[in-house]
Amino acid sequence: MARHTFDAVVAVHSFQFWPDPYQSLAEIHRVLKPQGKLVLILRDHSRNAPDWLANPISRSEDEAEGALAALRLSGFEAWWVGRTGSSRCLVARKEG
Repeated sequence: MARHTFDAVVAVHSFQFWPDPYQSLAEIHRVLKPQGKLVLILRDHSRNAPDWLANPISRSEDEAEGALAALRLSGFEAWWVGRTGSSRCLVARKEG
């Protein structure tokens, strides 16, 4: 797939199944156009994360903070974080 193809990527309640979130975020970063947006909806597992979750960030004590750190390390600028019930919404923009 070509680089810089998409304006936006949305992932709803799937982050916990990404076995290598850094690799997944790198791929999303690669296919987004400059200033492209990523919307990441997390189901908060921080308190009672089951052992079978593939994503190590989802099994951590603070999934949202871990996801924000991973976004920044992957070249994204997180510019909005919201909460609705047990879900967190992170919106990030590709820098550049």
